[in-house]
Amino acid sequence: MYKNFKDLERAVDVLHEEGKLEDALNLLEKGLEDLPKEEYEDKYFSIMWNKNVLYTMSEKHDESYKSVEEVINKGYAFPLQFDRFKPLQERDGYEELLKKNNKLMEELKEKSKVKYEVHLPENYDPKKKYPLFIGLHGDGICNIEEFSQYWKPDIFLTNGFIFAYLQSSQVICHNGYGWLNDTKLARQEIKECYEVISKKYSVDQDNTIIGGFSGGAQTTLEIVMDNTIPIKGFIGLCAEEKTESFTKENVKLAAERGVKGVLLEGELVLPMESEEEMMKEFDEFGIQYEYYVNKGVGHNPPEDFDEKLIKALNFIMN
Repeated sequence: MYKNFKDLERAVDVLHEEGKLEDALNLLEKGLEDLPKEEYEDKYFSIMWNKNVLYTMSEKHDESYKSVEEVINKGYAFPLQFDRFKPLQERDGYEELLKKNNKLMEELKEKSKVKYEVHLPENYDPKKKYPLFIGLHGDGICNIEEFSQYWKPDIFLTNGFIFAYLQSSQVICHNGYGWLNDTKLARQEIKECYEVISKKYSVDQDNTIIGGFSGGAQTTLEIVMDNTIPIKGFIGLCAEEKTESFTKENVKLAAERGVKGVLLEGELVLPMESEEEMMKEFDEFGIQYEYYVNKGVGHNPPEDFDEKLIKALNFIMN
């Protein structure tokens, strides 16, 4: 019996990544029956998203269409632009549903802007200089609130860091944002936030670490390789793809700047060819890095993520 959706989602994800789609869907449906009403209502959109991931992967497109229709009719913009939802275009009523969804998306985009949220170490003294950690959420049903559930500031704060969450202005869906649709805009927004935070707080600009999950991990590497802001080190959880600035020349320049980094990947999605290529180039040009395999998970944070963050932080700073 699951009392919160986070624990249910983690259990479902393990079955999903093992290819047991029917079992995952059954567990999700059964688990939702036991969720407290308040938790179901609070996590409604995430629940419906998870259902639709499983529906589309299982080719249950009728169930997916009914589910998406319900979500949009309740006033939530849904990511119909994702390839997984292309089969829904053949359904009667899709064009009208798309118009309604596009209207909801435009309303979100009109109001959207980049955000940041800063956490200060205990006994913060503006006369001292502090290292900075910048945390980037993933692309999808992602935002600061969702990201902060597993990438917590405490580890960094206890090590004397200022911790800053950044949230992209690029709308993907209701309460979902991403960085990868426009990497130029992502670089610009991250640079602007960094400059504002550095002016407002006492930041040691020689000691900034950046990190993120999935699309946020890819954007982390983009910021490092583009040299958008001065970076000492990076932590990428499930990066999985190179971005446009990940070139041999930029890897060489990053090595010359003394950048160090840590990549983490889930055991269930290995081997990851693009990450192997990245590490080969790190080796070629002398970037110091570590690679952590997350046991028992795929494209998700592991149970021991806090311990791995401590290890990564120690590696980069020492």
